[in-house]
Amino acid sequence: MKKFLQLNWSRLILPYLFTGLIFLAMVLIIERSLYYSEEGIPDDFNFTYFVLFLVVLLPLFLLIIVAFEWLYKHRVREKAFSIEPFNKLEEIGFSKLYINQLNKMALIEETKCAKIGGYFVSCFVEKEKTKRLEFRFDIDFPKIYGKEASNLLKEYKEQNLSYASISLFYNTKETKNLTIADLKTDLENFAISIKEKGFEPIILKIKLRESWYDFS
Repeated sequence: MKKFLQLNWSRLILPYLFTGLIFLAMVLIIERSLYYSEEGIPDDFNFTYFVLFLVVLLPLFLLIIVAFEWLYKHRVREKAFSIEPFNKLEEIGFSKLYINQLNKMALIEETKCAKIGGYFVSCFVEKEKTKRLEFRFDIDFPKIYGKEASNLLKEYKEQNLSYASISLFYNTKETKNLTIADLKTDLENFAISIKEKGFEPIILKIKLRESWYDFS
């Protein structure tokens, strides 16, 4: 929770206040509707408690749900990064990366990244597939269209190819004999292979994200 608050405290205040104001508006509309209705406001209707629940407690409850979702994803990533050889990623040039910093409406998350073979590579773990560690290479998709592009997407379906990235996956339960040197070689060879296929690095994105590294 400490890490979550360190990274996102300033981003939680505005959504909390905004959500509270929305619920407050709803409360006032309900209160006015009851006031002008034929039945009027019921005698047992406690306006103060109603406001407290909708304006204060309900937005807080929603933020707690968001926080637990973030913490779960964070723990999944940390667990993957604690497994050999992924606990030694810093030895092959990886560093901390804080994503979503430019998106003020999203929560900042911590992962790892590096530049390999000219490509910006970041690590992800899907919460639905917690044993699969993804090394995502940002790419500039070749200038092809129609059936040719469709065939290329099908060819690299297992690598999760999109128009912005392509990935190399590892099952963390099947990497017992994988060394950090093997991993480095795999990543470098993958970079070479995708470049030969016409997937160029996105240079501008690499330059932009260099300021997001944390070398502490």
